[in-house]
Amino acid sequence: MRYQGCYKDDAESQDLAYKMLMNGNNSPQLCLAKCAEMSYAYAGLQVIIIVIIIIIIIIIIIIIIIIIINNNNNNNNNNNILNIISK
Repeated sequence: MRYQGCYKDDAESQDLAYKMLMNGNNSPQLCLAKCAEMSYAYAGLQVIIIVIIIIIIIIIIIIIIIIIINNNNNNNNNNNILNIISK
C-alpha cells in the first residue's frame, strides 16, 4: 500500500466498509499493517475524535493552571493586606 492522500467521507455512509477497533493503539503504521494482513487494497484512519479530545484536555489543563495562578495571587494579596493591617 502507498499513501494516496487525505480524504473526507460521510459519517453516515463511510467509504471503507470494514471497521477495526484497535483498543487505543491506532497508529497509521499499525492500521496499514493490519489492512495489508487482511489483503485490503485501502486503509484509513479516523483521527478527528482524537484531535478533539486532545484539544479539550489542553483547554482543561490551561483552565486549571489559570485557577491555580489566580488562587496564588489572591493568597499573596490577602497576606499583604494582613501584613499592612498588623503593622
